[in-house]
Amino acid sequence: MNRSVLIRFVIALVLLIVASGGHMLWSERLQTVTDSTIASAQQISEARTKLNRAKSEQTELDNLANDESAIYSHLVTNNSIVSFLGILEKTGSVPGVNVSIASVFLETSTKTPMLGVSIKVTGPFDAVMHSVGVIENISYYVTVNTLTIKDTVSSNKKENHWTATFKLNVGFVHSTKSTTP
Repeated sequence: MNRSVLIRFVIALVLLIVASGGHMLWSERLQTVTDSTIASAQQISEARTKLNRAKSEQTELDNLANDESAIYSHLVTNNSIVSFLGILEKTGSVPGVNVSIASVFLETSTKTPMLGVSIKVTGPFDAVMHSVGVIENISYYVTVNTLTIKDTVSSNKKENHWTATFKLNVGFVHSTKSTTP
């Protein structure tokens, strides 16, 4: 063989070896970057899944808080008893009717905590019945246990006055959260 052909052959062989080595190194580096990219994509996907789950759980918690607020708005707490009694007196008051709270007590004969309230309403029959109906339908969880209506003659004997005494139970919860609407 000719020496120049041999030199060219050796140079071509060296170039082939260098190119093959470079290709192997580049392929190895490319595989490392590809594996890293796939791992990062999986981490991003897991993070998005966790974020969506957290958003969903936060929405559920917000809905539960709204439901709890709606329920609490129909119950009396230890902090809202006085304002509830004021609402009862104000709600039942119509012209010619006197509404008074006779007693307030914690009802112990029920499974759920209830606040017992005894109320006395006096005035003309239609106004007394209207007041009793309005109090009975107040926007709290209320049950009327007893209702007694008596006809009483007034001192001037021109008008018949009626007296309604009744005991109602209202949902009660020991809480610091105010339920006044």
